[in-house]
Formats: sequence, structure tokens, C-alpha cells
Amino acid sequence: MTDENHPGYITRDLEKINGISNLFKLLDSRGINYNDVILIGSSSLAVCGIRENQDIDFLILPEERKRLLKYVREHPRWKENRYGAASINDMHMSRKDRYNFINLSDLDLITNEQYHVTIEGVKIIRPEIEICKKFWHSREKDIRDINFMIDHGLVAHQDWDWGL
Repeated sequence: MTDENHPGYITRDLEKINGISNLFKLLDSRGINYNDVILIGSSSLAVCGIRENQDIDFLILPEERKRLLKYVREHPRWKENRYGAASINDMHMSRKDRYNFINLSDLDLITNEQYHVTIEGVKIIRPEIEICKKFWHSREKDIRDINFMIDHGLVAHQDWDWGL
């Protein structure tokens, strides 16, 4: 197996992320710079060949978040929950500071290159951080993902930085 086909290898191909074009359309229509957004959740697993993403989860810088929430509140197709997360179809703006449980703010994740990879101008949370969230949540799907990562030697892969 070549390294590029090994689970855990971070591809440089956004086409691995299902629905990415819908996010681009949203950001472009609202004048939001891609640099102000980070993909989280299963998108990071998709670019590593762990599994396909079923949706697009993202975080956004605080000032852009306010603008997008204003737009969301004016458009009933969007659904906002009590935590400040908003969704439309399979796209989800996550609640603010979702990774605070490991002392990482949205600002940290988006602005510090240590916490993300950038592919074609799009920031994607490092899978090492996403796996921490999976351990924290320990939902059935999280356990499946964790077991896959362990079974396929992902934790020892050269692209991974456990020093985060």
C-alpha cells in the first residue's frame, strides 16, 4: 500500500469532502473569507481516508459568526439551536468554542497553523484534535471511528503529531 492510500495520510484533495461545494457557495454568497473558517468533524476524517463525511461541520471567527447568525435568523430555512449552532441541510455551523474542553477556542483553531492543515486555501482541523473530541463524546459512531484508527495503525502514522 502506498503512503497516499494508507488511512491517516492527509490527502491534499478537497474532493474527498462530500458537500464542500455547498460550503463554498454559502461563504461566497455571504462574502466570508475561507481563511476565517475551519472544517471540523468528519471532514478531517474524510481527508485522511478514514471514512466519508455525511455532512459539513465548521467553525467561524467570532466577527464573521455574528454576521452569519444575523443572516441565519433572517432565513427560516436555517435552524438555530439554543447553543448558537445553526444548520441547513447537511451543513452545520457549530456552536462557539466547541473544543473548549481541551482548552482550544475557535480563534486558536482557525488562526494557529499548529491545529489545522490547509488544503487549497481551506482549513481543516487536524485529525489528532478531532480524535480527542471523539474520545470525549464516546458516541457509538465515535467509538467505531476510534477503533478503525487504532486497528489501521493511524496513531503511529507519520503525518500525525501527538505533541499537540
